[in-house]
Amino acid sequence: MENIRLLNAEGKKDIENQLISIITNKRLTVDFQPIINFSDPQLLSYEALIRPPKESQFKGPEELFRTASIFNCIEALEKACLEVCCENYQKQKIDGMLFLNVSPLTLVNNSTDSSIVENILEKFDIPHDRVVIELSEKYPLEDYEVVATAVNYYRHQGFQIAIDDLGSGYSGLRVWSELVPDYVKIDQYFIREIHKSPIKREFVRSIHEISKSLNCAVVAEGIETQEELSVVRSMGILHGQGFLLGKPSNIAVTKPPPSVLISKEISQAQSLDAGILLNEVLIKNPSLNNDARLADAADLFFKNKQLIAIPILNGNKPIGLLMREQVLEIFLEQYDREFESDQCVTLFMNNNPIIIEKNNIDSAFRKMLLNVAHNECDFIITEQGAYLGIGQVKKLFAQLNEQNIQDAKHSNPLTLLPGNVIIDEWINMLLQTDASFHVAYFDLNYFKPYNDKYGYSRGDQLIIWLGDLLTQHTHKNTDRVGHIGGDDFVVIFQSDDWKLKCEHILKIFEEKIHNYFDDEDVKAKGIYSLDRRSKAEFFPLMGLSIGVVNPDSSRCNSHHDVSQIATEAKHEAKLIGGSTLYVSRRRSPSKDSFSD
Repeated sequence: MENIRLLNAEGKKDIENQLISIITNKRLTVDFQPIINFSDPQLLSYEALIRPPKESQFKGPEELFRTASIFNCIEALEKACLEVCCENYQKQKIDGMLFLNVSPLTLVNNSTDSSIVENILEKFDIPHDRVVIELSEKYPLEDYEVVATAVNYYRHQGFQIAIDDLGSGYSGLRVWSELVPDYVKIDQYFIREIHKSPIKREFVRSIHEISKSLNCAVVAEGIETQEELSVVRSMGILHGQGFLLGKPSNIAVTKPPPSVLISKEISQAQSLDAGILLNEVLIKNPSLNNDARLADAADLFFKNKQLIAIPILNGNKPIGLLMREQVLEIFLEQYDREFESDQCVTLFMNNNPIIIEKNNIDSAFRKMLLNVAHNECDFIITEQGAYLGIGQVKKLFAQLNEQNIQDAKHSNPLTLLPGNVIIDEWINMLLQTDASFHVAYFDLNYFKPYNDKYGYSRGDQLIIWLGDLLTQHTHKNTDRVGHIGGDDFVVIFQSDDWKLKCEHILKIFEEKIHNYFDDEDVKAKGIYSLDRRSKAEFFPLMGLSIGVVNPDSSRCNSHHDVSQIATEAKHEAKLIGGSTLYVSRRRSPSKDSFSD
């Protein structure tokens, strides 16, 4: 729409009449966008987003509200919006918190016993404790004391308060400190491509740390890619919103997209020992042979009230699953009891049960989980085709979620790769199981002079690239990449072609490292920077040193021993200079640890 202030009186009047018609007749629509709680994806909340009528001249909600501001009818428009949002929320019987956008002006002018917000909620029978009032930082909050008083009034009435778009306006952290909200929503600018920006990550990390001290939940807005989601979750942020997690829709979605929420868990499960994971959720349920009678199943269910499902076996191989609800429904009716009790269990079982092989979490497992991710379903666990026990999807995801939380605590915040704690656990586990493995210690040469000249931001970008390089050129099922800190990385190889992979990584590094230097430094084959005595010194272009060891599990007591010999190997590689692969013969810290 053209600038209203430039229109003549007739043009202005026409737009004002359109606006009043929209408000009076409530010709507005509402979309609900889910807000997902990562710790419990079933607990969906929804932000109500108002849309102007498609046939109007208003291209979007921003233009609609901007026009309302010009004609001094913001409060009337907001009242109409609130009614439309609450009416649709009530009609759809949405089971979740409702986030309502309210301007500070409306909040202040209606913080009385006759509050518009409260009257509308009462009209549609919506409890106060189901509503979160969102105040956008985009709107001026000039009188903090007055706004704080209004916020306190609504909080005492049972409402929760959220600050929307933190970081988009001018008032910044003062709004947060003055109002002490229950939620703070980080503006999508800081989430967009956060995996590529150390500055954005630092901002979001700082906000999250402040929120923990204020007992305030953080919502990351604008999540659109898997990379953004991974960074947000690795920081410990528990709430997210964005197109990847659910687009706005006039019909509120009831389930988060499983392909988004379980992708990380699946990939982690694949990189872990699947047998250990499934052991954690395995229940030794009683089973029945395929010639058993329905009465036998009923007896088991009556004796064990916790029993949900009974696997049906042909020999030791599962062929079906008999569910408690179906069997007891038959036996609770006397006539059916007499008629059905002698029937074979195979007539009533589920012929297509979910069966997961203990040591084979593959694409079939991924497909199964995607289909049942949010049901309290039982699945059968087998080992080499033989029945082991029953597992519950809900319990499996709880276990995966716990693993995610623990991993996030010990991951490097820059690359999101596992840090020292997890690396040490990996090594100890391999030593305890007498596994054969190689540890490759990666370190950049002349990284400090690079940081001093180009700055920490470019240094961080280079480190992220190196982490990606190692991840992309190692085997996801047998090799594990960790980030010790700074420019030091470790890869634990269990694949036989570890040496070829290291050589390939060195080759790509040499081909690509020039991209991280200015042209003049590439031509000069180095940079000038201050040495430890603050004197200018010429340093060659960066190289990558790799020291590799093959620990002897009979002579290495723990990760400390492996760390010692790997560090020595890395130092030997750095002494050679340039981009180098050094393979040590030392297999333990003892003097007689050399082996051909």
